[in-house]
Amino acid sequence: MSDQYYREQAARRARKLWLAGGAVAVVACVALGIVSLYYDSCTGGFDRSPEAVLRSFASSVSEGEAEAAQACWEREAYFDLEAGCSELCLQTVLGNGFEIVAVEIGQPNPAEGERARLPAQLSVACREGGETYSAEIVLDTAGRGYPWRHWHIVRSTLGGTVAEPWCR
Repeated sequence: MSDQYYREQAARRARKLWLAGGAVAVVACVALGIVSLYYDSCTGGFDRSPEAVLRSFASSVSEGEAEAAQACWEREAYFDLEAGCSELCLQTVLGNGFEIVAVEIGQPNPAEGERARLPAQLSVACREGGETYSAEIVLDTAGRGYPWRHWHIVRSTLGGTVAEPWCR
């Protein structure tokens, strides 16, 4: 047999390996894309329900986890001073220990641009002292019932104010 036969056979084997590697890479990219579409950075999992977002947010604020609390906010609203107890206020109240007493979720109010605003009320009790407080939180998402939609906070009074923080 000539060298030509072995060269062709090696080239064929290399093409098959490249095709198989490419197919594996495409499948991996599609799988990672689907996982990242459904994964919620606020809850740290695949539960994207409004209650899960509220509980995760309250827990991260209570435990002092700033990055986790910020992940629950819509980015622009987090830095808006008119959004209630957002960036500056949360830095003051992070780590003030409290327990969630009750979560009440209202009905979505469609806003302009087909956004769904969901009002919620979160009641908490301080670990030390036992005072109870109630926070009003507004969640936002795409108005349509997409299976991958994520709820984000656009307004919150959880934690009080900079001048009067809760659970101090």
